[in-house]
Amino acid sequence: MILASPTPVMEQLGDATRDLHAQLEALPFVVALLEGRLPLESYVGQLRALAILHGVLERALTGLTHPAIKAVWEEGMKRLPLLENDLAYFQPRSKGDACEAFEGLARVFRALYPVNQEALRTLVTSLNPEAGSHPIPSDPRELQAAVRAGERCWQRFPYFSQRYGHRGEKFTSSDSAWLVTLVEYDQARVHQQVAWLGQVLAARGMPRLLLETHWSCCTRN
Repeated sequence: MILASPTPVMEQLGDATRDLHAQLEALPFVVALLEGRLPLESYVGQLRALAILHGVLERALTGLTHPAIKAVWEEGMKRLPLLENDLAYFQPRSKGDACEAFEGLARVFRALYPVNQEALRTLVTSLNPEAGSHPIPSDPRELQAAVRAGERCWQRFPYFSQRYGHRGEKFTSSDSAWLVTLVEYDQARVHQQVAWLGQVLAARGMPRLLLETHWSCCTRN
């Protein structure tokens, strides 16, 4: 007896989603795209959305070793690099983005001059540009002690560098500086703030034990 060949996966997916494809192609966005009248900003927005989806999906697929995945996926199938190339090409042509960038630059310039001496104590961006504007110690000795505590904790656990890389090292310094400012609060407020940070970091894959060790390093300094 001759067994029928199994239907290819892509063909199965095509059959299962045919009606959904038809619904999608009837949306105003797709109709305008197919007719060549879609605004550039909308098309660039689509590229951004696809880049996010492919970035998450392809990053997850890269780490999988199951034979069923390897049978239908290989590195050469990645679409994220192509999407990033398209976005790089269209970036200077997106007028909305350009205007937004200049408005943001103007806000930065206005914030930098004239100098607000009172605001200088909150410039955590001197340690980590991505950390926002939370307070850090104004005393240079306290700030240096906080940074040293963070460095010791970072060196003690190789997990930090393997999981978070250079960006994580920057956040270690800025978080350490913020932790030191908690000495100004009562014990209940300290517990509340540290518990909040623990939840945030746990959601990013950092065990609370590492935060506890980091806090101990800060208090010893």
